[in-house]
Amino acid sequence: MRVLIVEDEAGVRTFLVRAIEHLLPGAQVVAAADGRLGLAAFLLTPADLVISDNRMPNMSGIDLLCALREQSTVPFIMVSAEPSAERQAHRAGASAYLAKPLTLSELRATIRSVLVSLIDYTEPCAK
Repeated sequence: MRVLIVEDEAGVRTFLVRAIEHLLPGAQVVAAADGRLGLAAFLLTPADLVISDNRMPNMSGIDLLCALREQSTVPFIMVSAEPSAERQAHRAGASAYLAKPLTLSELRATIRSVLVSLIDYTEPCAK
């Protein structure tokens, strides 16, 4: 699994990288410091999950989400300290929203929920 983290605050970015390495052992974690760099990283090698801040220089998380939604249905978790960002994120197609400051347990539950929703239960049972 490849996880892309897009966060301009170095401390939060480091927390998210370490959290993902802990929660999803073996995952390849790629981090970008703003939306443009995140978009470039995704276009170079698409991720299986994107976790992004909203308010960033060069390209906001909402703009990143909109750019990704033009070509991908990748699960996208928006993280923001702005209460108004939750509604915008869901309208733009975010899979989930987390309010800052966030905890490891909130991140774990949200990732679990987002990834479980990807399981295709329509396949017939093997006999």
